[in-house]
Amino acid sequence: MVHSCVYMCPSDTIFHEKTVAVIGIGPSGYDIVRELAMLREQEAATRGVVSRKKLYSVASHPATMGWDFNDPAAPSWAKLITTVPRFKSVQGGLIRLVDGRTLEDLDVLCFATGYLYTFPFCNPADEPWSAHPLTRPPPTPPTSSSPPDLPSPAAGAASLDDFLGGFRVHHLDQTQMFYYPDPSLAFLVTQQPSDPISPGRVSSQGHCGQMVRPQAVRA
Repeated sequence: MVHSCVYMCPSDTIFHEKTVAVIGIGPSGYDIVRELAMLREQEAATRGVVSRKKLYSVASHPATMGWDFNDPAAPSWAKLITTVPRFKSVQGGLIRLVDGRTLEDLDVLCFATGYLYTFPFCNPADEPWSAHPLTRPPPTPPTSSSPPDLPSPAAGAASLDDFLGGFRVHHLDQTQMFYYPDPSLAFLVTQQPSDPISPGRVSSQGHCGQMVRPQAVRA
């Protein structure tokens, strides 16, 4: 069992030539299962051999971005993805689904359940972060009267809430990239909703250097 945060590319040994079930069909879940399917289609065309390993998309509803994998008009790679309803329980390498079926042939179970943004290098006790925090703590689930048991705050964190991070990044400009109180600071791939993995690779390759910088940016 892994979280989508460990995913880098579809050829990673942890995912390559494995039967994979991706739980969740948000931005990261969609992007992961799509890239895995596209690579398998490409390799099948190159080698002339179709992999016996399967791809499962485990979700309570079809994708709301990109293609519905069951749409007859969807690209050919979507046919390599088997969609199943949400799961009821996980026992070792076996998943029990809410419709009573089980998945027993899994090599990898990937939880694409979202992320909390956290910036431990931006000490929330210091300016400008103390006056304009980057994150705010997520709400307590309605079924719980108190937050779950969590590790102690990181060294230098002002509180446990600062350690946890939040669902979004605050105090960014209209491009959702530059920190409004100090535009010399930029935060990449914070838009929601988006497929985070591919744009992240583009951003990391320096394409942002081609953008016009705000006038307030210091030399």
